[in-house]
Amino acid sequence: GGWTWTGPRRPQSLERRLQVYYETIGRGAGILVNLTPDRRGLVPEDLVAAAKEMGDEIKRRFSNPLAQTNGTGPVLTLKFAAPQTFDHIVTMENLRDGQKIAGYTIEAQMDGEWKTIVKGQTIGHKRIDQFAPVTSAAVRFTCTESLAQPVVVRSLAVFNTATKIP
Repeated sequence: GGWTWTGPRRPQSLERRLQVYYETIGRGAGILVNLTPDRRGLVPEDLVAAAKEMGDEIKRRFSNPLAQTNGTGPVLTLKFAAPQTFDHIVTMENLRDGQKIAGYTIEAQMDGEWKTIVKGQTIGHKRIDQFAPVTSAAVRFTCTESLAQPVVVRSLAVFNTATKIP
């Protein structure tokens, strides 16, 4: 709708707003939310409620990783104390020396074998990969292509977003 007030607007569905979040923030970009003030100089209550709903859902999904690690080098393995079911992995690259990761795979160890669950290109600040739920004893991140060495993963975090936190 733009920044200037053109009349009342209805918030998009939570599903659509989450899709935009995954396609921007989840791919390392920023986003301008455009909470436009009305003629009173206030953001309408329904848009404020929609923004809070979105923030609450992002916190619910991504505040409590099942497991998390970091490391330097092309391969990073995260082992669980017991098999875990998960559907999202959030990877963050250390950007102090610039973005280096140009290709990667993420595998899950299932039935004693490594099976690829994600293939991607860049990480940058943050990459959110979502996939059908898998149950695994370990996750392995492999940088398959880099622009420079060493590759430094600031965070590799595993989430089960289907789990509701009370």
